[in-house]
Amino acid sequence: MDDPRLTVLARLMDVAVLRQQVHAGNLANQNTPGFKARAVAFEDAFNEALDEQGVDKAMSVGTEVYEPRSTPADIDGNDVSSEREVAALAKNKLLFDTYAQMARGKMRLMNTAITSAPGG
Repeated sequence: MDDPRLTVLARLMDVAVLRQQVHAGNLANQNTPGFKARAVAFEDAFNEALDEQGVDKAMSVGTEVYEPRSTPADIDGNDVSSEREVAALAKNKLLFDTYAQMARGKMRLMNTAITSAPGG
């Protein structure tokens, strides 16, 4: 059974995993001279494609890991803010958990629909 909502949720969860890796990498390099924090671009392009062209087009939207370059750097050239990264990790975890809960709910509904009623 191919459900576009589950496909979208799986894609959003994949992006959340990538984002978690990027923010964890930023934290791991917070003391590396010259290191520039990275971020993941996805949601704006995904939502625009979803709104304007539908699920199929949205699913083809790629992720981009980039250096925002709008953050102030320390004297050593490193621009990682541990507070910003921890906040981003917490937000990302909340999003991932929400997507996973929605997928579990959808799977339970599908399972209920294909399972015969007790005694029937």
